[in-house]
Amino acid sequence: MQRIKIDDVQLMNQKMKIEHWQCQDNYPHLQLNYNNLLVACLGNEGKRSKEQHCDTKKGNLDIKINPTDQNCETLIKCRTNGKLKSSDPDIQQDLNKTLNLNIDFLVKNRKEAIGTVITQLNRRYPNKSWPQTAIQSLINKLNSKDENGYYSEYCGAVIIYLRTKKKNGDKI
Repeated sequence: MQRIKIDDVQLMNQKMKIEHWQCQDNYPHLQLNYNNLLVACLGNEGKRSKEQHCDTKKGNLDIKINPTDQNCETLIKCRTNGKLKSSDPDIQQDLNKTLNLNIDFLVKNRKEAIGTVITQLNRRYPNKSWPQTAIQSLINKLNSKDENGYYSEYCGAVIIYLRTKKKNGDKI
């Protein structure tokens, strides 16, 4: 959920790569299928395995769900502490091991993004009971690009968090 700028994609300037969500070795017939291609960050490429994440960590392993599938967000939760969780053990394995998405710095960044939104909402609604309309409005804003054409970093984690709160009608 780190920002990859459009210039990085156009110039292929070593800040991103093309990921095959179903690896080329196991699915050669999908190698050039656009539904199998994703733009991805480098995921600490070149560092020790335990420091790698995303496609760099995944390598030729398969993951249970396509990250672009809309159903993906219903299967993964993001906690206030920034950790990604799933009730599905295979998806949890993908989050923790295959993709290493609960690596410390990603958890910290998600936690900060969620914390910023919680602080903003708590300032606006001091009783810590956020109206459903306010949550939905924020989700809509996060699902939109800014004036420079970018989504905010880690907005996906914040959206997952807010949707969970909205669905459950939780007080914070």
